[in-house]
Amino acid sequence: MCKMAHFGNCDTETADQEYCIFHKPNKSGEEAVEFYKKFLDRFKPHVEEIEVDGRKIKRFVFEKPVDARGFVFPEIPDVTIEYKDKKGNEWNQRFTFENAVFKHEINLSNSIFKSNMYFNFHDVTFSGVLKLHKTRLYPGLDFSGSTFEENVEIVTDSPSGILIFNNCIFGGELVLIESTLEGILGENIEFTKIGLTFWDSKLQNIVLKNINAFSLSINDCIIGKEFVITNSKIVAGDFSGSQFTGFLELHNCKIDEANFSELYVGLRCNFENIIFLNNSDFSATTFNGYVYFTDSVFKGDVSFEGASFNEPVSFQGKPKNEKFKFYGKLDFSHVDIRKGIDIDIPTEWFKLPEAEIEARRVQRLSYEKEGKRDEADRMFVLEMRAKRRARLQNARSKFEQIKARLHNFVEWLLADLPSEYGTNWVRLFLFSLLVIIGNTIPYTIWSNFIKGFPKTSNIVIRFANALYYSLVTFTTLGYGDMHPTGWLKALSALEALTGAVFMALIVAVIARKWMR
Repeated sequence: MCKMAHFGNCDTETADQEYCIFHKPNKSGEEAVEFYKKFLDRFKPHVEEIEVDGRKIKRFVFEKPVDARGFVFPEIPDVTIEYKDKKGNEWNQRFTFENAVFKHEINLSNSIFKSNMYFNFHDVTFSGVLKLHKTRLYPGLDFSGSTFEENVEIVTDSPSGILIFNNCIFGGELVLIESTLEGILGENIEFTKIGLTFWDSKLQNIVLKNINAFSLSINDCIIGKEFVITNSKIVAGDFSGSQFTGFLELHNCKIDEANFSELYVGLRCNFENIIFLNNSDFSATTFNGYVYFTDSVFKGDVSFEGASFNEPVSFQGKPKNEKFKFYGKLDFSHVDIRKGIDIDIPTEWFKLPEAEIEARRVQRLSYEKEGKRDEADRMFVLEMRAKRRARLQNARSKFEQIKARLHNFVEWLLADLPSEYGTNWVRLFLFSLLVIIGNTIPYTIWSNFIKGFPKTSNIVIRFANALYYSLVTFTTLGYGDMHPTGWLKALSALEALTGAVFMALIVAVIARKWMR
């Protein structure tokens, strides 16, 4: 009795042997011919003639479900297979599944495909579910040009197996669960309803080009070498919990909802020219290699909370047709940046000041860690200016707007204008000089309001004495040899107050700049 009799689909003529012809491994050339002849006799497909690219060809149309569980498919022999269907239509050529039609479920679970080349399922129409449960592939299956109207279910342990889906149309979902494969390759793939779901699987390579899917879920998977998606549009992309021990590459894609949380990426990670149409989540992800977001755009909120960057990360570049690079909020809280971040981009690339505040903050910390103090100061100034814009933008009522405008004006007048928030000692020195000379002029003109001011008609001497008085007042030395009267008391008091503040700032800025 056949050892695979429990599948209930053995060949009746050879079922009494150790393996029937369907389940026998390592078939000879003659047995391969017998296998495909009996395969046709078992499932009795209809032979149909169609025209493809201006030439007439024949194909098989399987009207009933195909139960090929446990079948061992040998390499298709290069000999003529003779077959006649119920209507008398004849097949007199090499066997092929190319252009075939399966109108009901085809179950290839526990089957083995063994060939020197990829097993050819080109331009096949699968009207029912395709099941590849525990199927083993040597080296793989090529479904290029095929149409899948229902789900494709794959559960396989084929470390060297490859599945190819070029130019395919999926009406259902492509599901890969608890599987081991060398790779899945495909380009020009259209998912009309759902998308791809890979869960708890191990693959070396996934390369998908020009795909259109409602969902792409790759959860708790391990991708050993390369994961590449290019020129694609995905409504919901969920990659959470997966490990990409090799390269992670996404180029020229549009993703609506993107979840890259709790990932591990071992080598380079490249998000080039990606449009994140909605919120994107990179929280708690570990990037072990270089990370690039070159020319990428975030149209929703983006979170890197708790992420780890063990190599440099760059956010440079923006497409010319996009007004902003960051349209929503940006969150780098609790992020671990080991070797620097490059998010030193123009203010005009941020739609929300809150996003710029966060970007300037992490860039400042990165510059400080590298010892680039001047660059860190520049980021601090941009951060504080963004905070002023955020304060005004978040003011709702008229009273809050007036309060915010007043706050911003005072902050600009006392902090930004004279010293760029204590980072520019040259500007602070020049403003101090401007205050001293600016007050010297009224002291010169109205010197008669200053007791003890030397009487002279020489304008130069008067100006020099007024400059001396202004300098002493500004530095709050107050020698007492001259005393203002009238309204000059208020001017002198104001200059003294300004001088006290500016002197303290000068000491602090110089100490910060040159003694740290």
